[in-house]
Amino acid sequence: YGVNKKTQRVVIAQTGPLRYLCLCTEGPENPGSEGLTIPELAQLMEDLGVRQAYNFDGGSSSTMVFAGKKVNAKGSKKTRSIGDILYFATAVAPDAP
Repeated sequence: YGVNKKTQRVVIAQTGPLRYLCLCTEGPENPGSEGLTIPELAQLMEDLGVRQAYNFDGGSSSTMVFAGKKVNAKGSKKTRSIGDILYFATAVAPDAP
């Protein structure tokens, strides 16, 4: 359902060994954006040289946070309880050689 519907999308992709890309696109509820269909998202991933990609449910309440700050849909005031989270952490200290 919704494969050809232009909407918000959230994807995690592998770009190389231990290299990942997290992408959250805007959608029709965001001014100036149309959103992407699944085929358009697949083409974008191919254009970016992605090896593997996984599409998450990217509804209008999707939120991407980096370094404690929201980086997508900054104008949206939509909120929801968190149902799922994908969290990245490292065991390597920032100043390690």
